[in-house]
Amino acid sequence: MIDYEISEIESVECIGEFEDEYVYDIEMDNNTEHTFFANDILIHNSCYFTIQPILEKQKKSFFTTTKKISQEVRNIESEFDEILNIEIQKWAQNSLNSVDPRFVFKREAICSAGIFIQKKRYILHVLDEEGFETDKMKYVGVEIQRSDIPRAAKPLIKNIIETMIKTKDYKETNNAYLEAFEKFKSMPIEEIAFPRGLHNFEKYANASTGFKTPKHTPVHVKAAVCYNELLKELKLDNKYERITGGNKIKWFYADVNKWNISAIGFADEYPKEFNLKINQEKMFQKIIASAVERLYNAVNWRIKNPNCQENVDLLELLS
Repeated sequence: MIDYEISEIESVECIGEFEDEYVYDIEMDNNTEHTFFANDILIHNSCYFTIQPILEKQKKSFFTTTKKISQEVRNIESEFDEILNIEIQKWAQNSLNSVDPRFVFKREAICSAGIFIQKKRYILHVLDEEGFETDKMKYVGVEIQRSDIPRAAKPLIKNIIETMIKTKDYKETNNAYLEAFEKFKSMPIEEIAFPRGLHNFEKYANASTGFKTPKHTPVHVKAAVCYNELLKELKLDNKYERITGGNKIKWFYADVNKWNISAIGFADEYPKEFNLKINQEKMFQKIIASAVERLYNAVNWRIKNPNCQENVDLLELLS
């Protein structure tokens, strides 16, 4: 007889805003038993493992001369599939006393490379998905899926990631990173400002005095308050609409200015009359560098400051 317990979900936690991704995760008390039944269906997580040590032991290659998945990889995959499905049937019969076990392991993907940052956050270069050849990147839980990352900046991050995974070359990846920095600097404010929705705006706006907002005001809300105040300050109320609660806005970190405004928001069009310059270095750090740095840390690479390019990297020279 199976010992089980019917429980209710205790809490739901938002781990970020993502686009085009359906995910599920339920934390189990025992991380070694991360399986559960929902609507009579066994729910599980995918498990990825590397076969590189096996290929090295057999002195075989992952790729053919035409950069396709080699037959040796297919053979290893078939062998794993056969063994796992035989053993899961034995386990079900012996441990669950099942006379008709229907547990099945199914191979999901074959990937040439991947970077695992932490739980539920990884990137894979998928060459075969459930038996069909493909050539695509799989992104799970990383920045380029977040809705608060500017859409125009996502291709820059993707290019760095794909260069990193496909070449595995530190110098080439750094070149892609520096190229992204140069492109980022030339992009208009409207394309690289953060997109955000406004919630509880009136709560903070009503408690604000001029450009001064209450303590713990979210930065994007503060940016919206400063926008409305600047419209009044520069007598632009009749030209641009004020921001109200429920609006979707864009906002950016501002360079040093006479109003001491650290961030400014806008609705559809950024008023050029504001004459506030964007802090490009801080924006690049928040949008692109922070995402890339996590990937570099995952493979023990050192990220460079794009404003401080070196003719010779002493650490590389001495390594």
